[in-house]
Amino acid sequence: MASGTYAKTIVRVWYKNVPNSRQFRTLPIEFQKNAKWTVEFFAELMAGYIDDPPSAWNGVDAQELVVRLIPRKSIFDRVTSEGFCPIMVAFFEFLGEGIIEEAYAEELARSLRGKERELLQNAKNVLD
Repeated sequence: MASGTYAKTIVRVWYKNVPNSRQFRTLPIEFQKNAKWTVEFFAELMAGYIDDPPSAWNGVDAQELVVRLIPRKSIFDRVTSEGFCPIMVAFFEFLGEGIIEEAYAEELARSLRGKERELLQNAKNVLD
């Protein structure tokens, strides 16, 4: 079984330069504030629910987790819910610039690009 602690450790190393990236700077400020937490939460759940450590992430599992599982199992405010997909897409695009293979990063980004509406439709509870 993949470890959430291990996954978050890897992601923290990857995330270190994200706040200086062009991908991060294009996010709305309210999404930027949640970005580190969102990425770590994603990593922890990919390990815990999907049993995927960061080296095994794929687009199918990422979409299943973010668009279907998280909205059904979690309650977040609207900004957090709306920001999940854009934050993860920005993170994956950043990773594709030298941290992981570009095609792998694009598969992950493509799996969540434009899925905000679907995530919100699947959410049982969104706090305003």
